[in-house]
Amino acid sequence: MTGPFTRRALFRPHAVVRAALLGALTACLALAMAGPAGVTASAAGTDALPLSGATTSGLHNSYDPGAFTYLVL
Repeated sequence: MTGPFTRRALFRPHAVVRAALLGALTACLALAMAGPAGVTASAAGTDALPLSGATTSGLHNSYDPGAFTYLVL
């Protein structure tokens, strides 16, 4: 008897690599579909910040420029 039924498909190296790549691709797609909703960010004490001091991606310019004179041009 000849054909694909005479081979053990599970023990072929290509089948193992293909299954591993398919699993990794599936995991990456699942994480990508979750998007930013799967990750939440928070900062302490944001109630006193002006609207220009906080964004959805974090805090900006929240340092004291006098303490870091080498950063001020």
